[in-house]
Amino acid sequence: MTAIWKSYQLVLRTHPRLAQALNTSVLFGSGDVIAQLFLERRSLRTYDARRTSRYTGVGLLVAGPAMYAWYTRLDRIVKGTKSLAVIKKVALDQVLFLPVYLASFISLMSILRGERASRLRGQLRRDFGSLLVTSYKIWPLVQTINFYLVPLHHRILVMNCVSIAWNTYLGWRTER
Repeated sequence: MTAIWKSYQLVLRTHPRLAQALNTSVLFGSGDVIAQLFLERRSLRTYDARRTSRYTGVGLLVAGPAMYAWYTRLDRIVKGTKSLAVIKKVALDQVLFLPVYLASFISLMSILRGERASRLRGQLRRDFGSLLVTSYKIWPLVQTINFYLVPLHHRILVMNCVSIAWNTYLGWRTER
């Protein structure tokens, strides 16, 4: 395990965008596997590998890079880890980034499933508000701890570890 961590640290230092995208990809995919096998109680025969590949791809190509760009920029805009700076970061994150990210995620997953625009609008109307409220029960506390205690280069990894549970729930909710 130490060798894996050292390798990750090296990639994180030399190619931070790639490292963040890769860890987001793996943990997004893991959340979907857990959702399918444990929440939806699918067997290995009915397991949808294409669905997991959509989550993995979105983590790699969209979510990881978007989070890297946002949190790097947020740290430049609001400097420090003192209480007031952390409060500002959490507020900006929850008011500016989270709603856009969540709506984009729901929309992109719907498009990747090949759904029509009318279905996408219905899904956004049905799921966005309740998912946003649920996320506000989880992420402000996680982000307060994250911004206060965790160095910038490890924040996305911390979020992605929490996201295993969140993405399990998100996958279960948006794939119904």
